[in-house]
Amino acid sequence: MTGRLSAGSLVAFLSLHAIVSKDIYDLTKKVVPALISSAGGLQRIEEITREPVEVSEAARPRPVPPGPLAFRLDNVTYSYPGGKPVLKGVTLDIPAGRRVALVGGSGSGKSTIVGLLLRFFDPQEGRVLVNGLDVRNVSRDSLYCRVAVVFQESFMFDGTVRENIALGKPGASDAEIQAAARAAELHDAILALPQGYDTAVGEQGGMLSGGQRQRLAIARAILRNPEALLLDEATSALDPATESAVNATLSRLAVGRTVVSVTHRLASACDADLLVVLDQGRVVETGGHAELLARGGGYAALWAKQSGVEVRGEAAAARGDALAVRVRPHHLRLVPLLAGVEEVALADVAARMVVENWDAGRAVVREGEVGDRFFVIARGRVEVTLHVGGTVQHVAVLDDGDFFGEQALLAGARRTATVRTLTPCLLMVLERAAFEEVVRAYPALQAAVARAAERRQAMAADVLAALDETTLLEG
Repeated sequence: MTGRLSAGSLVAFLSLHAIVSKDIYDLTKKVVPALISSAGGLQRIEEITREPVEVSEAARPRPVPPGPLAFRLDNVTYSYPGGKPVLKGVTLDIPAGRRVALVGGSGSGKSTIVGLLLRFFDPQEGRVLVNGLDVRNVSRDSLYCRVAVVFQESFMFDGTVRENIALGKPGASDAEIQAAARAAELHDAILALPQGYDTAVGEQGGMLSGGQRQRLAIARAILRNPEALLLDEATSALDPATESAVNATLSRLAVGRTVVSVTHRLASACDADLLVVLDQGRVVETGGHAELLARGGGYAALWAKQSGVEVRGEAAAARGDALAVRVRPHHLRLVPLLAGVEEVALADVAARMVVENWDAGRAVVREGEVGDRFFVIARGRVEVTLHVGGTVQHVAVLDDGDFFGEQALLAGARRTATVRTLTPCLLMVLERAAFEEVVRAYPALQAAVARAAERRQAMAADVLAALDETTLLEG
């Protein structure tokens, strides 16, 4: 500005310029993009916090009455928004300090009962009581501080093992956290991790195995020292060996607590003090395991189906050891193709089945493909879907003891639906070539297969005739 610049001023200017330039670069290349990204996340968080609370507390909520926790559903009817009733006039007592297992088919209302007990939503009719007081009049804080829940998929934050366990009790000491981990039989596994309790679990717990994630969720629940423990299919997404180990841990931790467990696997529930069987939103049976078997009702039928496949060693089965899993010959009589076949032939068929281990989310069979294998579910759950009018329609969920693909034992049969695993599955598989060897050895089985083939040909002819008639009418 004055036409003069000293050497010192030039050096000072260049030094300041270098510092400011680097700070501007860092601001525009590192800080601003992160702020923009964070602003998007913050906006979504604010949208969630602005959502109206669907279940609000009473104007003057009362604490849960003292004493061991007991629950009661009193003529409860509930339906999800826009849907049909999931529960229809359900009345159920859950005594304090007892183990109650809710069993039944998919969609029967088991998980909905857990949601009502936790007051995630309120019934349209009837009442849900805790220690004799309607939960709508109860302070949620006083309820949640005495209850813990483990879901099928428990949320894991991208933090350390210690932080994820401590979510069950903010401010818990290291001694309390380690005691909870020991109770969940997770302590030794944690110590084997690279940084022990300070190991990052990754997003959604991706650095841990399925069994470790579920044990961590159990440790989180036990850290609260709850009076009531609610388990909603807490082990159904695990492989058989891990499921067996986690179930043993849960049985030990259940002593002295009110426990409500939802499960589709009766072997995990048969030692409960009270079994509650639900069907299409209604309680159809209640009682102990032996009592319900003696009645010969729906529970007995479900037990017969699931006990038709014997898993003698969960760990060996998970490794694919065929000797650890077998289908009982009488169970194969449920297959229409094999109904009425002599016992010795069924035993031969069962002996030729092999075990396969399938991960969750895989298509076992696909609609339209030519099949050559028949399946019996030893452990796990699968979903059956088919295409109708250009859309995929849900048909059914199959689990332990169910079977599918029997038409593939007949030459040239195409799959009529797609079957995909929902959880890790152990499947007993029969190849058509092996089945044909048995057929040649037993005349009665030959006759049964011949009759089945004739029925299939007749059905195919009827379908073709119907299609021809439709085409003619449309023409």
